[in-house]
Amino acid sequence: MAMHIVIGIVLGAAAGAALGSTRSCSDGGCPLTSTPKRGALYGAFIGFAFASMTGAPTQAKEESKASPHMAIAESEEAFDAKLDENEGTTVVYFHAVWCGACRTYGPALDEIAKDNQNQASFLKVDVDKVPELAKRFKIKALPTTVVLKGSQETSRFIGAVSHDTIEQAIQTET
Repeated sequence: MAMHIVIGIVLGAAAGAALGSTRSCSDGGCPLTSTPKRGALYGAFIGFAFASMTGAPTQAKEESKASPHMAIAESEEAFDAKLDENEGTTVVYFHAVWCGACRTYGPALDEIAKDNQNQASFLKVDVDKVPELAKRFKIKALPTTVVLKGSQETSRFIGAVSHDTIEQAIQTET
């Protein structure tokens, strides 16, 4: 069981037991406040449900990890500096940590970056951390992959894109 769920169950049980110890329910029909044992049981269930709905916090950390094949643009200035360094083709991957499709597509795009590191530079942009870039590139859906030659956009792909499609866009521009 994931650690965040275990923590949710334990915290819920503790809170439920504390509420149950008040015994503020006069007829014994209230699940959380009739007895400490019942309060702990119902609190654990509520803690489990809440922890399950919120998802694992490690998923968000996974997407924001640096890759040896893709640089991360932490600011608009850093993004522009990376573009200035590279006069060739740059593939820009716009994503967000909460985006399910991005979590699936990100590792696939990292493989594409690994296979094409000599033909293009690859940049990751988290739209929540650098909203100015998302606005500048008019990003309306995630994930979005933009291929640039210098600073000029030459291709745009919305959603997960195949390895071959990205390679063709890179080859066309180099």
